[in-house]
Amino acid sequence: MMNLSTLLQKIKENPVMYIDKPSITYLHSFLIGYLSTRTEMGLDREGSGIEGFQEWIQEREKTNVSQSWAGILIFSCGSERNAFYSFFELFERFLNDDSSKKDENGISLNYSENDFKIFIRPLYELLASIKKRPGMYLGNNSITKLDMLLRGYSLAQREVGLPLTY
Repeated sequence: MMNLSTLLQKIKENPVMYIDKPSITYLHSFLIGYLSTRTEMGLDREGSGIEGFQEWIQEREKTNVSQSWAGILIFSCGSERNAFYSFFELFERFLNDDSSKKDENGISLNYSENDFKIFIRPLYELLASIKKRPGMYLGNNSITKLDMLLRGYSLAQREVGLPLTY
């Protein structure tokens, strides 16, 4: 299993492989799917490493608007692409600013198999939940955001060896 820092580096180096193109909105939706699935499986008991980033961005940009960190970055950077590349630099700064609360990688995701009990919501249950409350999962009704969320969900499943049709 890779940690968040490793995954983000791979996405930065080759966004097409994970999210089709350098887009902060796509990255945000992908991370929601990936990180929430890992949390449901019990892999990130101490957090995913991105906790506090929303507040940090709001403070840095001196805003308290109720937008996601991705929305704030689009506004401050002017485009999806610029916000995408800016995210990596800003996230690194966030980790360094908040390093007293995290390990040297910014997060602690290295658990042995005995450290967690895997629970994963089957795909049909996840889709039913999204259908019922799309705004809660996607922000708005967007097939692209759904695609990115499901890509993150699938990657988290593959990392622990669960079949993708589970």
